[in-house]
Amino acid sequence: MEFKLEEKKGCMNKYSYAMNWEEVREPYSLIVEEVRKEAQVPGFRKGKAPAEFVRSKFAGPIASQLKDQLLRTVADKIVEGENLKLFGAPFADEPELKVGESFSGAVYFELLPEVPNIDTDGIEIEVTRREATPEQVDAIVDSFRQRNASIKTMEEGPVEEGDFCPAKLLKAGASEPKEVFLHCHGESEDLFEKSLAGRNIGDTFEIVVPEGGPHEAGTYAVTLQKVVRQALPALDDELASRCGFKTVQELRDAAQKQAAAANEHMQRDERDDKLLSVLLDRTHFDVPPTLVENRLRQEIDRVAEELHRRRIDPAKANIEWDKLIEAKKPEVEKSVRAYYIVSGLIEKEGVKITDHELNGVITEIAARENAPAEKVRQMLEKHNQLEDIRFNLAKEKVFEVLAGRAGIKYTEPARAEAEGGKDADTHSR
Repeated sequence: MEFKLEEKKGCMNKYSYAMNWEEVREPYSLIVEEVRKEAQVPGFRKGKAPAEFVRSKFAGPIASQLKDQLLRTVADKIVEGENLKLFGAPFADEPELKVGESFSGAVYFELLPEVPNIDTDGIEIEVTRREATPEQVDAIVDSFRQRNASIKTMEEGPVEEGDFCPAKLLKAGASEPKEVFLHCHGESEDLFEKSLAGRNIGDTFEIVVPEGGPHEAGTYAVTLQKVVRQALPALDDELASRCGFKTVQELRDAAQKQAAAANEHMQRDERDDKLLSVLLDRTHFDVPPTLVENRLRQEIDRVAEELHRRRIDPAKANIEWDKLIEAKKPEVEKSVRAYYIVSGLIEKEGVKITDHELNGVITEIAARENAPAEKVRQMLEKHNQLEDIRFNLAKEKVFEVLAGRAGIKYTEPARAEAEGGKDADTHSR
């Protein structure tokens, strides 16, 4: 068999191939014999029909089976001979097969990316210094209050932001109203929920709903029946005790630490994003188109799921899906390239994740979910997520290595805003 690389376009390689009839004769004869053994031909016992008759009567199935077998042989020999690292299964043009003649055509291979050497020298970036603000601490303290809030039902008075309202929706032309539970939220995409603030319990008002929303289009009469409202507890030592602290000050100290940890996480994320952005600018290579298409489908599925979650029919959401796919494609290609760059860095730096480190993450997840660690491990294994966790741990390590080598300027947020993002009070690593 002979083969030759005809075209290399991105991650796709096209090879031509040719097999002379002498190479084809043996597998052809074997397939004819296999078909003959199973053939039910009138006038002959099973398996006793003449081979020539079988070749003529079952020419189509024989040719199809032979082509499949020959193409597998061709693909295997090219992969082995060229040492190809495949991303997906090869495919071929529909070849013509004639008895007594050579078998030739073209076969295509989608390959894993060829990532060049990743240059990590001389990287310089700016990162915003993030420190806990009183507003952040207050928000966390307020979350403690919300988790310990009581619920009270009000039969009169105006609706306030955050209230929950049992209501009846009567669509024009309908005979019976529909009972719903609405959340007063000024930024909601639901017109009913967006229109609640300031309405009085017992009021009936009209809302016109257009096509494409979470509710069927039409004119509705909305009647508020009552209001369910959160009653926040006082910020005192009793609340602190319910939250596991001795005093309000201890609760605020814990909120301060939580805010500091969140800011540290955001600062590290910004640092890693900027390091990766530099590497993406420096490292150019093609990625498998099938992988990009798969990721794009996942992105579109996520958009559709989010619409369903908001009770919006994707088919009526006035979204130009083709344009959305085209708009997301560069972002998806970038994320795929980023994955291979990080994988290359992990290998280059020799970063390893121990079972002890992996078990530590599983233990943390188990504590959050209040579930046995072994059960969590089994669930992660079932959904093939253990390797994702291992990869993310290795990614964190490799970015710590990069950050240690890079020149990083930490910019104070207030000065950066005042000067339009220019250098402010900075410290170089």
